[in-house]
Amino acid sequence: MTSPKTRKTEAAHPAREDVATIAKVLQAASLKLQAFAHEDQFGFVIEFDDALYEGAVAYVMWPEKRFVFAIDLAGHATRDAMTQTAEFLSRANYGMVVGNFEMDWEDGSARFRVGLDYDGAKLDPALVKNIAATALETCDIYAAALADVMQGRLTALEAIQAIEQAES
Repeated sequence: MTSPKTRKTEAAHPAREDVATIAKVLQAASLKLQAFAHEDQFGFVIEFDDALYEGAVAYVMWPEKRFVFAIDLAGHATRDAMTQTAEFLSRANYGMVVGNFEMDWEDGSARFRVGLDYDGAKLDPALVKNIAATALETCDIYAAALADVMQGRLTALEAIQAIEQAES
């Protein structure tokens, strides 16, 4: 059971307004949220029904006043496909204005991450919505092709060319 002192401390935390803004925006998008707090990070784990996504996190880093939205893609690159996966991510990232893909070289997992430093400003719902939408739209474009590269079904170049042809 949570003591009254703990509840009062949590309610008084300076990040509470920013976390409430994030919750409001993500709930309006019908995303499944689970709150978390860890050291200087406060936010939500997001569950997806889409098989291409492992899940996501949306959180503020306090006291730096940074907002991060990251989507973990499902699966892991095989050892043999890691170099092609890294090439795919590099090709996808080139020219990207907001956000980036990254891969963990230890386990072959990949994610797309967008961050915003809002120090000196209010974390506005429109900013949260735009960042979440950017991440989701970018993953919708690249996730299926990335999964093919991670499993060795396509080379990085083949996958990127297929995306570019579909967009033109």
